[in-house]
Amino acid sequence: MMNDTKGKSEKEKRKSGRDFWLTTARFALFFSFLFSLFSFPCSAQEENETEKVPFIQQTLDRSTDFYGAGMKTLTEDVMKITGAPESKKAELLKAADDAVKDKMMKSKTGLWKTWKEMSKEGQVDQIQFWNAYRKLPEAILTPDRSPLWAEALTRVLTPDELAKWSKEEGVRRGRIEKAIQDYLKRGRDDWGAKRIEARNAEINEMESQALVPLPVATALRTGLAAAVNKALGSWGKGLEKQIRESLKSAFLGGAEDRIQALEAGQMNFGLVSDADGMQAEWDTWKTLLQQTLDAPAFASWEAREQKRADRRVRALSMMTVAELDRKLRLTPDQRQKLEPVVSRVVRSSKAKLDVFLGQAYANTELLLMVINGIPASEVVSLIEADQMEGWREVRERYAGWWNQYQ
Repeated sequence: MMNDTKGKSEKEKRKSGRDFWLTTARFALFFSFLFSLFSFPCSAQEENETEKVPFIQQTLDRSTDFYGAGMKTLTEDVMKITGAPESKKAELLKAADDAVKDKMMKSKTGLWKTWKEMSKEGQVDQIQFWNAYRKLPEAILTPDRSPLWAEALTRVLTPDELAKWSKEEGVRRGRIEKAIQDYLKRGRDDWGAKRIEARNAEINEMESQALVPLPVATALRTGLAAAVNKALGSWGKGLEKQIRESLKSAFLGGAEDRIQALEAGQMNFGLVSDADGMQAEWDTWKTLLQQTLDAPAFASWEAREQKRADRRVRALSMMTVAELDRKLRLTPDQRQKLEPVVSRVVRSSKAKLDVFLGQAYANTELLLMVINGIPASEVVSLIEADQMEGWREVRERYAGWWNQYQ
């Protein structure tokens, strides 16, 4: 039980200390939804549903604008590439508009179905809602793939004109795929080189400290490249997902500027790795050590790594609670209770945290993402009622980071 005898003045002080943070967090939340990676359909739902999820309409408006403008551009391209007479343009523009509406209407069912299903279990977490919805086929559909658009092209264009456009479509989709694969290859090669460099430094450390003899160190260096290469197959899945979302599922009518930036290597998705890649590389490195070292030396290495890992967990957990204390003004009792709970989440999410904390933009506040791993049933026993709004602000602000690989 939390202490309910605290005076009003203390709560007012705590509230005052959070005002600036709450304002900033709300501002950040507002823009994070405006720039959500996947579009959502227009919906003529009842007013109470719109009020229930007010952030949706903002995304719907931007999705309509994006796809509407993109399909107009695509229509202009069809006219230019095929050489079709101007008299066909109006009919194609109408088909383009119908295709956008078709995308929105087909997505609407999945959108509200997802929301209603999640509502049955209580309050819906917005980030989890987006993650669940964007996996649906209705969310992935783009207007240039709409049957209405395909039918209009077949109906309006002559066979010769249609053949010209079909060829252009193939070129464009091929270009998109090549840009994605080239970007991933550059990243994969860079990641592999850095992992080899890091593991070589570890081998040099073991050798300089006389933890392994020269022949063993040489054997480790010899097998290192193969071990890292074996892990490369697990690298980049999260990054590829981000790229495809940024390109709007390779939408032909609205991603030209992004494709050009991707081809030039100017897009920065922030991730040089992901949790799967990090874990796979760790596993292959550990296997190499186990195969190369004798039993006592391997046991000694495991003991040293465990101590290093334990120290890191303690440090990250204390820093996370310190950041949370800065936002919510925790009591000493709350800090004491939170540390083992946070420590449990940090330990179980090591690979994910290593990914994010390895980025150039990372700071200690980013550690607050881990509170998304604390079950709601535990939160009610840790946080007082007057702190709950601040807790939700923190959780939702960093939920996108936490759920990125969910």
